[in-house]
Amino acid sequence: MKLYIILMNSFDKALFDVQVNVDVIYCEVMEGLYLGDYSGACSELLLDSLGVKRIFMIGTYMEMAHPEKYEYYTIKLEDEVKEDIYVFFKYSYRIIDKALNDKAPIYVHCRAGISRSASLVIAFCIKKFKWTYVDALNFVSKNRSFINPNPSFEKHLIEYFLRYNTNILNIRHKKFDYKYHTHNGYRLRKIRTKYIKYFDKKKNKQKFIKVKAKCVRLEQRARDDWVVKMCRCFGNFLILNFHLDPEIRKQKLIDFAKVPKNYVEEVSKLYGKHGKEAIKKRKDKIRMFLKHRVKPMIDALCGTNMNEDLKNIKYKKDK
Repeated sequence: MKLYIILMNSFDKALFDVQVNVDVIYCEVMEGLYLGDYSGACSELLLDSLGVKRIFMIGTYMEMAHPEKYEYYTIKLEDEVKEDIYVFFKYSYRIIDKALNDKAPIYVHCRAGISRSASLVIAFCIKKFKWTYVDALNFVSKNRSFINPNPSFEKHLIEYFLRYNTNILNIRHKKFDYKYHTHNGYRLRKIRTKYIKYFDKKKNKQKFIKVKAKCVRLEQRARDDWVVKMCRCFGNFLILNFHLDPEIRKQKLIDFAKVPKNYVEEVSKLYGKHGKEAIKKRKDKIRMFLKHRVKPMIDALCGTNMNEDLKNIKYKKDK
């Protein structure tokens, strides 16, 4: 009889919230910041258990599951190499940082929580803590081991790190071509004004935040792309050796960089048919250009105080 009364009193509430594996659905990046997939964003019980107040949705063909209960930010973005996620880094940082400052836990997600949403969280860490993209990627990976930004998003993250935390890219400020542009070697879609949609549950209204590509981006020059590719090559080497002590890791990278063929081959990849003489000439040109950028690149990739920063990062479970 008591069980019957309890069931009747809870008839309008979900008794079960079926999840196959909670670790796959979401992770806690830090106190107040959660990264997950769309199924987690649809689970009211899960969101309530985490104390979520705001939801940041990145992707297409997804709907706001509980607009009457949570504040929503939405970006329409496909997980494709021709998409430009870089233009959203500045705005997504503001959204996440404001949520943390307001003590309003935020759930960031795309369809699977692997590429698009992970890229925005990594970009947030790069700016917030002045980390390298390698540090930020490894930090988020420790919490959600299977994140994997697509190759284009990875290049955008490297560019963001180089621009925001280093002076390695010597970019001249000039007006940006809003109609068509190339970015890190990929031909992008025609650029129109993009938006982040914000749904205010209190007023039951939606607003639009304009997002424009500005001149704080990688210039359309091959040599800047070479620097990004070199950073990716050095970064991959560090990721493979991330388990080592920082000083040992740095020395190994120095030894690796002393042999130009370890990275020039990757940086100088050519597409189509080219003669041996043309390939050799290109490699020599790249080798000479990158010669004075190797040391500052190593210092930048190995010069963060990540271990000290980690001591100040709180988790809900630590309370």
